[in-house]
Amino acid sequence: MNRIRNLRHTPPLCAKSTLTGAQFSCGHCRVTATRMKNFILIAALTLCSIGWISASVSQYQTVEAQHGEEVTLQCKNISKHDSQTFWSRLVNRTKISCVVVMFSYRSKITVCDGYEKGKFEMKSNVSTVFLNIKNVDSSDFGLYYCGFSKNGTPILTSIHLKANGKMTVFFSFSSLCSVRSFLLLLYIIVFIV
Repeated sequence: MNRIRNLRHTPPLCAKSTLTGAQFSCGHCRVTATRMKNFILIAALTLCSIGWISASVSQYQTVEAQHGEEVTLQCKNISKHDSQTFWSRLVNRTKISCVVVMFSYRSKITVCDGYEKGKFEMKSNVSTVFLNIKNVDSSDFGLYYCGFSKNGTPILTSIHLKANGKMTVFFSFSSLCSVRSFLLLLYIIVFIV
């Protein structure tokens, strides 16, 4: 992979989509279009990738763990040259949050703001990149992304970490009308049937 000149020492992408566009940041750093033109392209491609990946359940592998366990997530190491490698996760279905980053092969691993240093560890070898999470708790479950940069384009592999033996059900009520419909359906089932 080629080095990305402008992103060499920049934290990995963190994005928050809004109705008016997207805000890109990681921790205390914010990037503007005038400072890093390549960043806009990479960010746009990442958002497209994430939208595609999270749209279908079949597009990611699932790893199960129980509370208190230690779990290791892994993805194929596609890095052939010195490149930025990182693990991020989806927060509140709208924001990508950096977990750990390695700016170049064999460089020091940096744990991103908001994550415990001893709890999250990243390792890699020639074929695989690992994210080890110690003492898993409910806040750790969710969608993780293993990321590389290849020719200026982010390549993401997604892994869903879920509670072992428990079925996860997501309800998304987008409006009050949906809540009313749900309550009406519940009323019909309970009192009429």
